Amino acid sequence: MLNKVLGHVLADAGIGSWRRVSSFSCERYASSSAATILKLYGRAPRYDAEKIKNAFRERKMFVLRRRLQIAVPLTMFIGRVVVDVQLGREKEKRIQRATEFMKLIASLGPAFIKAGQALSTRPDLLPQEYLTELEKLQDRLPPFPTELALKQVEEALETNIEKVFSHFDAEPVAAASIGQVYKATLITGEQVAVKVQRPRCQSIVALDLHILRELSGFLNKLLAVLKRDVDLKAVIDEFGRLIYEEMDYVAEALNADKFQELYGDMEGIKVPKVHWKYTRRKVYSVETAKNNLPADNVETVTGLRQIDLIVNAFAAGARS
Repeated sequence: MLNKVLGHVLADAGIGSWRRVSSFSCERYASSSAATILKLYGRAPRYDAEKIKNAFRERKMFVLRRRLQIAVPLTMFIGRVVVDVQLGREKEKRIQRATEFMKLIASLGPAFIKAGQALSTRPDLLPQEYLTELEKLQDRLPPFPTELALKQVEEALETNIEKVFSHFDAEPVAAASIGQVYKATLITGEQVAVKVQRPRCQSIVALDLHILRELSGFLNKLLAVLKRDVDLKAVIDEFGRLIYEEMDYVAEALNADKFQELYGDMEGIKVPKVHWKYTRRKVYSVETAKNNLPADNVETVTGLRQIDLIVNAFAAGARS
């Protein structure tokens, strides 16, 4: 059924390939209530390279430490590929290097995992062997402590957790690069899935994007040796806009509501209801059937994941 829905959505959206799916800003269809959204949920996170640059201007040592963590392994990797090219063995070593690249990207944190997933759809930037390896990137990280998640929820909702939930699982059922998902029960008795954003996620992503922009000129020169004419700064800026949209759970919830409006009456389709009273920029609450989020296998989590897939497919078309 999920594939059937995706087919309808992609056809309506005019999208020929599932790999092109990206996030969607709520602005297109929520502009009429923009003032209300701003009042209730605050300003949406927006990528602005100059503002990020200014924010880190006085934190030079902090930026330098992270820059070394990123630049050293990236430069060493590209250096190995350059040597392969010079020795005429680049094609022979390509699969090995692609695997090394995937592992390197996975080790560098949320922004890089998301970037790697985005790169896996760009044959204009990387050889097929690299795309195949990047497709293996799992958008999962070790979970952050539940006490931090509960604090995040309380700060977002501006109330004590006991006043909202009669039960909140001690452990998440899934943990990804941007946030993690919990099973919970509202005080009204409704079963919900609650997605909570990682603490400091936006500042961590902003720092890595800032450093990548700083390194883009140098990396462009290295890529030129590999005969890859890429405007890395433009690629980074486009990716920055997309990942900032993904960090806005209000936009995601609006996507789900709009999807429900357009496709919710299709036979066999059930779009989880957004609990707007308990949704904010960094906390997203939706209904879920009992036992719909099995804790023993995060790959089968359906309460949010399937809706993420089909709603983002719709959203990509609306955004184009």
